[in-house]
Amino acid sequence: HAGPAVFHIRMGVPVIMAFVIREPGNTHRIEFVGPVSAEITGNEQADIQAFSQKYMSIYEEYIRKYPDHWLWSYNRWDKLKKPQDSPEAAE
Repeated sequence: HAGPAVFHIRMGVPVIMAFVIREPGNTHRIEFVGPVSAEITGNEQADIQAFSQKYMSIYEEYIRKYPDHWLWSYNRWDKLKKPQDSPEAAE
């Protein structure tokens, strides 16, 4: 999603990420990361790409750190499995 990058680049707002971590005893704690930023070069598409990569790397770090906290129910890579020239790829 480009939303956080667009807000950061166009509005100049800091982006703070928050993660809710389950703890023993049915409790939780919140970890904040940020502000997340990337160099703004004036090339909006490249800046969105750079910020999104940084942002998603933080998500990846937390998913690796707490894999039992995550559930992915959408097959994000489904289109990659189908040959590009098949009729199903156009869906």
